[in-house]
This record gives sequence, structure tokens and C-alpha cells, in this order.
Amino acid sequence: MVDTTDGAEARPATIAHEAVELVQRWLAESRHGNGADAPPRDPAAERLAGVLSDPHGLEFAVGFVDGVARPQDLFVAGYNLQRVAKRIPAFLPWYMRL
Repeated sequence: MVDTTDGAEARPATIAHEAVELVQRWLAESRHGNGADAPPRDPAAERLAGVLSDPHGLEFAVGFVDGVARPQDLFVAGYNLQRVAKRIPAFLPWYMRL
């Protein structure tokens, strides 16, 4: 099928060539990190990736969610916070490690 929306016929070979160039540009931009047209980086996702890259990060994250954030009893949550605070991943900023 030939595109004639603007009145001029476009050849399929031309469209295919332009598509290949566009994909190559996208691939080049993605290799260079967060380019001007790239979506903004999510700080929360970067923190999670950092926590999970720590040797004790998964244990800390699960312990925090299950032991501190989830319990209804504040005494239980406080006790569990005291336990997980001994292994806070070094990746977290200082104000999250206090």
C-alpha cells in the first residue's frame, strides 16, 4: 500500500529506509544513556536497583516491608525496625540510614 495522504506518492523502499534510520537513531540514543529525548529517570527505581545490588539488600527490603511497614502493632514495627536497621544497605543516602 502506498501512502498518499499529502498528495505525493511515497515509495515503499523510501518508507522502509526512513524507518531503518529512525530505529538506528533510537538505538544510538539508548546506548548513550539519558539523552535529550529520553524519558526522565525514576529516582525510586534507581534506589531500588541500588538496594537490590547490595549483598544484603533483598533481605533488608523484605524485612523492612514485612516487619516494619506491614504490622499494625507499633511495638512490633519498632522492634523489627531495630533489627533491620543493623543491615541498612550502604547505597541509601545518609538521611535514609539515620
